[in-house]
Amino acid sequence: TALYNRWGAAEMAENFGMQLDGAARKWFLCSGAPVVWRDTPAVAAAPGVVAVPRVDGLRTRFLRAFQPQHYGRYQKAKLRQRKQGIDESGVESFYDVIDLCRRVDPGMLEEAKVDYLFRGLKPTLV
Repeated sequence: TALYNRWGAAEMAENFGMQLDGAARKWFLCSGAPVVWRDTPAVAAAPGVVAVPRVDGLRTRFLRAFQPQHYGRYQKAKLRQRKQGIDESGVESFYDVIDLCRRVDPGMLEEAKVDYLFRGLKPTLV
């Protein structure tokens, strides 16, 4: 929704609560969540400059609260075990594996992605 509407960081933070329900909505309403979407980096002290500590934005605080503790390990296991389903199209399987590769390592080399793709294909396609 945010990309489609071309929202900036302020609009993303402002409209974030409307997209939530259940425990996530309660967290948002009770946490006094920041109105800043992105993190504010720390600024080191220098002559004439006061040090400013890092401040986590809404996105970081939300992910910290709701992302599973071992999310990275879970995604790696899911990628290693991913096999194309009997009735699953090749295109659907392809994009699912590519998405898992992105979640595990956004900078993953193409060779590694191809290896995961071939490893999970139906034997009739290899």
